[in-house]
Amino acid sequence: MNTLSRLVKFAFPLWQWILLALVLGFVTVGSGVGLMMTSAYLIATAALHPSIAVLQVAIVGVRFFGLSRGVFRYAERLVSHQVTFRLLAELRVWFYTQIEPLAPAGLESEHSGDLLNRAVADIETLENFYGRVLAPPLVAMLTAGLMLLLLGPLSLPVALSFLGWLAVAGIVVPLLAVWKNRRFNRTLIQVRSDLQAYQIDGIQGMSDLLIFGGADAIYNKINDKQTELHLVQQKLSNLQGWQQGLTSLCQYAAVISALWFAIPAVETGVLNGVYLTVIAFGILAAFEVIPPLEQAAGNLEASKTAGERLFELTDRVIPVQEPASPEALPEFSDLRVQSISFTYPGTNHPALNDLSFQLNPGKNIALVGASGSGKTTVLQLLLRFREWDAGDISLNEKSYREFDSNAIRSQIAVLSQNSHLFNGTLRENLVIANHGATERELETALKRSQLWNFVQQQPEKLNMPIGEQGLRLSGGEHQRLALARCLLQNRPILILDEPTSGLDSLTESAFLQTLFQTTVNQAVMMITHRLKGLNWFDEILVLEQGKIVERGPEDDLLAKRGLYYRMKQTRQQRLFSESLVM
Repeated sequence: MNTLSRLVKFAFPLWQWILLALVLGFVTVGSGVGLMMTSAYLIATAALHPSIAVLQVAIVGVRFFGLSRGVFRYAERLVSHQVTFRLLAELRVWFYTQIEPLAPAGLESEHSGDLLNRAVADIETLENFYGRVLAPPLVAMLTAGLMLLLLGPLSLPVALSFLGWLAVAGIVVPLLAVWKNRRFNRTLIQVRSDLQAYQIDGIQGMSDLLIFGGADAIYNKINDKQTELHLVQQKLSNLQGWQQGLTSLCQYAAVISALWFAIPAVETGVLNGVYLTVIAFGILAAFEVIPPLEQAAGNLEASKTAGERLFELTDRVIPVQEPASPEALPEFSDLRVQSISFTYPGTNHPALNDLSFQLNPGKNIALVGASGSGKTTVLQLLLRFREWDAGDISLNEKSYREFDSNAIRSQIAVLSQNSHLFNGTLRENLVIANHGATERELETALKRSQLWNFVQQQPEKLNMPIGEQGLRLSGGEHQRLALARCLLQNRPILILDEPTSGLDSLTESAFLQTLFQTTVNQAVMMITHRLKGLNWFDEILVLEQGKIVERGPEDDLLAKRGLYYRMKQTRQQRLFSESLVM
């Protein structure tokens, strides 16, 4: 199924509204044609000074068509906009629901600016497809049939010549425009996407760009893309001007051709001379259907390209296949990773190889290793973001694959090194974890995370704005707020991914002490390459090249003088060297 037919399918549920908009569009044009033709008849006939009774019907017709055209146009715009906005809302919801299961594994190679552009600008481009591509050709065909009925009885050659020029203006010229516009419309959408991506990068990384002197480079990229966008838009405008010129040429050629056939008919008495003006004005009015066809031609390729960009994402294979009939999730008692192996697509070296461990309520595990040893991969598998190649992960002795992924994630709270804080208040950042949280629950979570005193010192209390990414908070406050959010979820499993990264030693010690005081009954797993405070953990798993090479309490690992011992020694030497420099 091609892109355009897939886009049309979205309109099927609203076919009645679309049909109504189509009918209203046709009667609007018909009213315009009727207004011009009756006006021409009235003026031409009045010039002959007939009785007022002869003009009475034409006078009433002018009034009717003049009023009805405005009413029908308003109704048509009202209905067509209703259809368009409902379709756009449906498309946005559909697009989000399609890409949400892809995150994060299926979208890790995508640029956030490009994703935003697809979700916003590309879907807005499709507004033109439903409102200005589908309807105009149908309205034009109905209008052509109407004119054949009106002009045919007066003069068949006139009617046929009109249809010929209408076909040239409504089919040949737009097809030429589509052929010429194809490359420019594709370029326009791509350049617009690149421009937005650079702008988002520049805004998000503004402080770093200023610090490292990279602001000029991103400015030049944005400026170059803006110039490229302007040139493409200018070329499209030039083509649109040529298209409008050819359409006007066809319109007046249609009038001249009609008069060419009609005048001899008047001279021979076959046709009443009054109808010369009726024919000319009717043809001019009927060409009202052509400008929308011009827009349709210009929007067709842009809509197709936008649709292709959307479907390119939504057609991707979901990294994790959900069960057809998921099992009900029991109360957590046991999580086991049994001989798990995993290799990233496109690579030959396994990221994890024969990995096994177990988590129970009240048990604390630390997963340590150098960067690239597979720690983050473990987190993604536990959160059901990826499928493993061999082995199994089970929850309460049932395979992960028997449960819905969202149900599994509902049992796990995650505190990462870069937990996202939204540009809102403290309260808003807390309640996203528990929308029904009471004031008492918020207070309890903040006290458990050692952030309550800080909140009480602020004039706005919980309504304190924290800024973009929590810039008004220190590193320790940032992590404590993220911890409070995890505690509000009250989930049986807590996974921490480098939670103390970027914290100084004193803040790190205070944070870890707070953590263990507040998670006594939870199963806790901390993923880290920092080796401070690991004596609190029941078991330490030492990961190297995707394999667990050592495991046990810290005292036992140090006594073995193996990899963990060497890692600890290296860290202590580095800290000692840093203290000498200071």
